Amino acid sequence: MIVFIHMSPKIANYLTSVLDDVGVYSKNTLSHLQGTIAALLEKYERYGTYLTDHGHRHCEKIIENLNAILKPVKKTVDLNSMEAFVVLAAAWIHDIGYVIDESAAPNREDNHHELSADFIMQNYQTLGIRSKHVAQIIAGLCLAHRRRVVISEIFNRPKIRVLNRPVRVQFLAALLSLADAFDCAFDRAPEYESNYILRLPEKARWHWEACQLVRGIEFDHGGTRIVLDAVIEDEKGQEDVKRKVGYLQEELERVLAILAGNSIVFLYVEANCNGTTIDGRKITLAPITESRTKLETFFDLETVYRVTVVQREDCRAVRRVSFVNGSQNPVKMRRHFFYSDSSFFELDPDEPVQAWHGNERLHSKLVSSHPAKCEFDILFPKPVEPGGSFSYVYEIYWPGCFPSDEEFFTGNDYGLKVQYELVVPLAFKISQIACKEVLADGQYITLVELDHPKPAKGTTRKKEFVVEVTKNARSSNTTLSWKWERP
Repeated sequence: MIVFIHMSPKIANYLTSVLDDVGVYSKNTLSHLQGTIAALLEKYERYGTYLTDHGHRHCEKIIENLNAILKPVKKTVDLNSMEAFVVLAAAWIHDIGYVIDESAAPNREDNHHELSADFIMQNYQTLGIRSKHVAQIIAGLCLAHRRRVVISEIFNRPKIRVLNRPVRVQFLAALLSLADAFDCAFDRAPEYESNYILRLPEKARWHWEACQLVRGIEFDHGGTRIVLDAVIEDEKGQEDVKRKVGYLQEELERVLAILAGNSIVFLYVEANCNGTTIDGRKITLAPITESRTKLETFFDLETVYRVTVVQREDCRAVRRVSFVNGSQNPVKMRRHFFYSDSSFFELDPDEPVQAWHGNERLHSKLVSSHPAKCEFDILFPKPVEPGGSFSYVYEIYWPGCFPSDEEFFTGNDYGLKVQYELVVPLAFKISQIACKEVLADGQYITLVELDHPKPAKGTTRKKEFVVEVTKNARSSNTTLSWKWERP
C-alpha cells in the first residue's frame, strides 16, 4: 500500500514555493514521490537501527536546513522550479539504500548512496518521475552526497539544461551534502535510545553521543559561519563536540568553493559550548593534516598556475586566483612572493608585476627585492568585505629561471585545489611530470607522478601539459617538477 502524505507547514517554505502548482515536475509530483518514499522509510529499522536517524524525520530536517541556507539569499541564488524539484526529491530519497538492501548493514562497506542511485534508475516511473534525464540528475545528487565522493566526478559540468531550464547540478549536490551533514542535533539521536547505543560499534556510538550534545544549528550568512549550540558536562563531551566540529569543517570545505561560486559563503564551523568557542578552522583530525594551519583571511576557491618556458630557460608565470575573505575585516591587498634556487633576477620597483581584475589593470607594490626572491603586494581597487570574493590574474617574466635538466615550480596558495599548466616549445621532450605537496613540517606527499606524459593540447610551436591536484592542507605548498630534454 502506498501512503500519500502532504508536506508539513514547517518545511513547506521557500523551496516548495518555487515549485509549479501543477505539471510534470510540480508540487503534486513531489507529493506523490514523497508519499511513496515515506511508505518505504517505515521499513528503515530493518537495516538502519545501528545508525543515527536516516528516516522520515531526517528527510524533513534536510529540507528545513535547505530552506535555512537558501531563503536569506533567494534573490541572489534565484533557484528555478526544476532545480527545486530535483533537490527536494533527492532529499527524500537519498538514503533509501539503507532500507532496500542489507548490503548497507554495519559489517559491510557503506554503499547506501550507490544503492539509492540504482533504486531511482530502476523505479523512477513508479516514483512519478516522468523523464529518465531528470531521474539521472536525482540519482546523481544521491550518489554525490557521501563525503568521500568527488562531486565533479559525478557531474563533470557545473550545470546542464533540462526542458530548456538550466540545472546547476554541482551546486545542488553541494547543497544537499551540506544540509545532510548538518542534521546533527539531539533530535537525530533520541536520548531514550541510549541503552541501545551501548551495543553499537565505536564510530556509530560516537556519532550518536555527539549529536545528543548539540541543541541546535544556525546558518549565519552574515558571519560566514555555521554555528552549533552545544552543552557539555565533562571532558569527554568537550572532545566529542570538538571532533564533531572537525568532521563538519571537512564536510563544509568539500563543498565550500561550489557554494561560494553560487553566492552562498560559509567558511567555517563554530560551536558555542558553555561560554567557550570551538573554531573548526583550528581542528585537525588526521595525521596527514597535523601541520595544517587553518587561515582566516584568504580562502582560495581557484588557483591556476600557467608556467610557460620561453626560448630554452626563460619563464613567464601567470597565476589566476579567486578567493573569499574569511576574516572579520575588509582586506585591501594581498602579498605574494616569487623566488628561485638556481637563478637571479630582480623585479622593477616601479612596476614589479602586471596584474588584472577582468579588463581592469591592478596596481602592484614591491615590498622587498633580492637577487633570488621578490615580495610584492597586489592592491585591490576597493576593499574586499568579509565574506566577499575577488578574482585577479598576475604575470611575472623571469629570464634564465630554468637552467637544469630537472626543474620544479613551487606554488604558494591557501586553497585545496590547484591546477598547473606547463607550456614548453614543441621540440622539448618531457619524460616525467610530478606534483608533490609540501607540508609545514617539511613532509612531502606525492599527489601525481606521470612517466612520459601526453600533452593535453598543442600547436605547431608549443605543447601544454595539465596537472590538477587536491591538497590536504590549505596552508601547504605544491611543487610541480619535471624532467626534460632540450634541443
